[in-house]
Amino acid sequence: MTWYCAKSIEIYKYADDDRKFPVIFDENLYLVEAGSFSEAKFRSISFAEEKAAVWNSPLYVGEVKGRVLAAGLRRIEKLKVNVMKTGTVVSRSLYELINPDEASLLVEQSTAIQVLYLNQDKRLRVMRKKILNVQENISKAKQSEELCWQSAHIIYSLTSKNSRPLILEEVVIFEFLSPDWSEAEMFGAACGSFSTAAFEGIRYQVHFVGIRQVNLIPDAEVGIGPQGFSEITYSRFAIGNHQQLEKLLGNQDCIVESLPASLCNLQVPDSI
Repeated sequence: MTWYCAKSIEIYKYADDDRKFPVIFDENLYLVEAGSFSEAKFRSISFAEEKAAVWNSPLYVGEVKGRVLAAGLRRIEKLKVNVMKTGTVVSRSLYELINPDEASLLVEQSTAIQVLYLNQDKRLRVMRKKILNVQENISKAKQSEELCWQSAHIIYSLTSKNSRPLILEEVVIFEFLSPDWSEAEMFGAACGSFSTAAFEGIRYQVHFVGIRQVNLIPDAEVGIGPQGFSEITYSRFAIGNHQQLEKLLGNQDCIVESLPASLCNLQVPDSI
């Protein structure tokens, strides 16, 4: 049996005017344990469709209620690990900021920003010389009363003299994170200090920027770890038109707008 990370898309529709309320979607990441890629893909598609079919909690933009428009599998990736351990990287996404100076805003989540999602299949390679050993932090954490597994979205900047900077987002699972996320920050700083990346023939230096968000993994307990079909994390995006949406579902380069995980009282711009 092999572990896979599945990325499913749940698309929400707000009103009928796309110019005022662009299509909003969640990208959910969850683990699948299967004997083959085809089995994992089939089970993931079924799971995504069943999950959307029973969704009955509406989301709101201001006072406008949204509904599920469609759902399905966007991508599935084979993981290199047999056992989920603290510090395991379960997913990567590559972005190009519309405004290169907005990297800090992506981390702070203080505002929604536009990014260009890059299809990174077979084009991105990350090489690391050293990984931080976080076992000491975990041992200290086990003395706490509240123990859980969490996923951290770690943001890196990729810089090169021959190209504009890119943004790399890694989802890393941890057996425990303190309220200030110091373990995840130490992990990101250590990995960013000893990493290079190659994309489309260009070599980049990797620099740690910060933690974008941390989510609880509800189906995992300390000492047990994430199980099959455990939801690792989710992110929320808006996309401006159906052409871009089709590109996203086809795993092609497209423009999306990163949104805070909660849509409470969020005012979406008139257009992307």
